[in-house]
Amino acid sequence: MRGMHKIISGVIGFSIISFWLFGAESLPDADELFKRANDPGNGKVFSALEEVTPGGVKNRVVQQILPDGTKLSRSERVDRDDNSHWMLINGDGAYMIIGNTAIKTDEVTSDPQKEIDKMFDGAEPRLSSETTVELTDLGGVECYLATRKFHLSDSDKKAVYNLLPEDIRSRISLEQLVKSLPATIQLYMGKEDSFPYKIAIYNPAGQLISSQSYSEFELDPDLPDDYFEIPAGIKVVVPKSINEMTRAAVDAMRESRAADSATKAAAEAPVSVGKGKTILISSIGGLAAILIIIIIIRMIRKNR
Repeated sequence: MRGMHKIISGVIGFSIISFWLFGAESLPDADELFKRANDPGNGKVFSALEEVTPGGVKNRVVQQILPDGTKLSRSERVDRDDNSHWMLINGDGAYMIIGNTAIKTDEVTSDPQKEIDKMFDGAEPRLSSETTVELTDLGGVECYLATRKFHLSDSDKKAVYNLLPEDIRSRISLEQLVKSLPATIQLYMGKEDSFPYKIAIYNPAGQLISSQSYSEFELDPDLPDDYFEIPAGIKVVVPKSINEMTRAAVDAMRESRAADSATKAAAEAPVSVGKGKTILISSIGGLAAILIIIIIIRMIRKNR
């Protein structure tokens, strides 16, 4: 009987090991999934309907990553009749198109990036993270759910805050910064097509900061040759500061409204001070978010 017990135990053990080795599906590496999410079309041109929260903004996004790493992207609002405002990224830089004006936005963040690099040469906050991957379902699509959780001490949160330029710190508090810090990032990537259907970012309190979800995915759409170029007749403005960028946006909106024959009533009314402040706050908030992301990415690279 002992011999039989050994045989049965051996068979059961072998079955368990075999299922673990061959029956259970191996999951991809989380870092690899996040890396693949940067190029949804795998080098090909792709088009998708993007919904961004907060606000539920809907954009038609067309993107391609060239072999040399150059990103080509065009994002246009589709949830409103006014399609004169859109974003463009090509080999020359990133632009915000408003009417007949293209405002180059990446020049504004180039100097802060250099300053951040200098700051990181000395003492810097440390960031640790952990990642997990599991299979899940998103709207009927089988996806890999890659989750990355960041850990940052209170003292390091203050260090991150101090890395921001003074003009940004004068407008946001440490508490506001902490609420906007990404503590958890979730990526839903299609198991079969490797398409990033959704990316959600949560703050340390578990509150949703932002999310991007995609639908109507299409590879190799038929596009004009100059689709990723600034259209002829559009003037290019290159601001060097937040104030210059804000003023350029306000001026472009005024010109756009004045040139729109279908909205003469709006064109006759100048852009109000309230709207100017809203644009300014939005610009500052966007730049602060960009700078925070730059800092977080820098810490991830340094602490790997």
